Parts: sequence; C-alpha cells; structure tokens
Amino acid sequence: MSRGNKIFNIIFGILIIFLAAFTLIFPEAGYDSMLFAIEIVLLVYGGKLIIFYLTLARYKVGGVAIFYKGVLYFNTGLFLVFLEDLPKIYAMPYLVIMLLISGVKDVLKSSSSRKLELNRWLFQMLLGAVKIIICLLCLFYMKSPRIMSLLLSWGVLHEGFERISRGFRKNKLMHIN
Repeated sequence: MSRGNKIFNIIFGILIIFLAAFTLIFPEAGYDSMLFAIEIVLLVYGGKLIIFYLTLARYKVGGVAIFYKGVLYFNTGLFLVFLEDLPKIYAMPYLVIMLLISGVKDVLKSSSSRKLELNRWLFQMLLGAVKIIICLLCLFYMKSPRIMSLLLSWGVLHEGFERISRGFRKNKLMHIN
C-alpha cells in the first residue's frame, strides 16, 4: 500500500470513528448523519470509478468490471439519497446488508489468504466474523430502530479501527523470481 493510501486510511478511519461515536451518543441524529455520510461516500467513489473507467480503465484487463462496480456504487448512493425521506425501519436493512457484504468479503479474503499461507488470515477472519455477528444481532432487533442504530454504530466503529490498523500495517516486500 502506498504512503498516500495509508494516510487516507488513517484519516478516513478517524472520521468513521467520530461518526460512530456521534451515533452512539445521539442515536437519532447520528443515524441521519451516518446515512448521509454513506450516501456521499458511495456517490463520490462510484463517480470516481466511472471516471477512471472512461479515462484509463477501459483499455485495461478487467476495466469493464471497474465500470460495473462504479455504476453499482453510484446507483446504491442514489438509492439511499431517495430513501432518506422514508422511515428508518426501511433504510436500516440496506445498511445492515452493506455491513454483511463487507463481513462476508473479509471472511472470503481471509480464507484465500489462509490457502496462500499468509500470516494475517486469522485477524481478517475475526474482523469479518464480528461484522457478521453484528448483522445477525441487527436482524433480531429489526423492529427497534434505536437499537439497530446503536448496533450499526458499533459496526462502523469496528470498521474505523480496522481502517486505522490497515494504515499502520507495514508493507510486505515480495520478490518474484
């Protein structure tokens, strides 16, 4: 990971932690701010991927996948923008699904790291398992938006600490013969 990406991960992790702490302190207002932050991140990241595809990635291997990923993120951000006026009980499952997908991705990534005999697979497996457990707890408390908001803020807090730890991780130098 480059130095710029490490700095970005640390700053983004700190912002995520502040957002999660705000949601823990003020659950009602924190939910709206969390939803707004997720909307902005999805719209900006999706737009960035689409622009990257239009300028450079269409000539690369896997460029179409980058385009589809950008369109998916951008559309999800737009969808969440229009969900803002609905009651919280309708928008919460989408946030839970996003956290669940992130947890499943971490578990799958850790299983492939284990097959490659990398030493960080257990940490990544635990991170994914915690996210999945938070999502399962959210399913039990689906009727209570306040408890779901608190659980999701714990998941976002977890994600923030993960980002910061990723920013401080040393790069592994690999030699290819």
